[in-house]
Amino acid sequence: GADHRRKARWYDRRVSMTGDDARRTEVLRIESRREPGAAVIRLRGELDLAGAPRLAEAVRDQARNGDPVVLDMSEVTFIDSTGVRTLLDAARAVDVPMALLAPSHRVVRVLELTRLRDRLPELPDLSPASLASLNPADS
Repeated sequence: GADHRRKARWYDRRVSMTGDDARRTEVLRIESRREPGAAVIRLRGELDLAGAPRLAEAVRDQARNGDPVVLDMSEVTFIDSTGVRTLLDAARAVDVPMALLAPSHRVVRVLELTRLRDRLPELPDLSPASLASLNPADS
């Protein structure tokens, strides 16, 4: 009897925590800018099913200029399988190099768990040397 009530209370607290978390969901914010030699797309919030189509569109739009596309992922707080798939599909869909800039530890963890970290180049910064690494033929 007492064990059952204790488990039920724990479960109820867990459900209400999940409910609170659901109300605090962060919408993916996308900001694009031009830097010398690259189009930079800054992502903030959660990269999931809700934000994936907007990210794919932003990558396509920025790639039209012909410069590499760099995704600043330092402020991505969550990424799910849809987000990972969107990154991979976007990289394949454009005719320019695409790289990740300073991915958050959450992004790195998911890419490592899915064994996809080596599929998307990572840049430490936007220096000319880092950007040149995306186009080895231009060096």
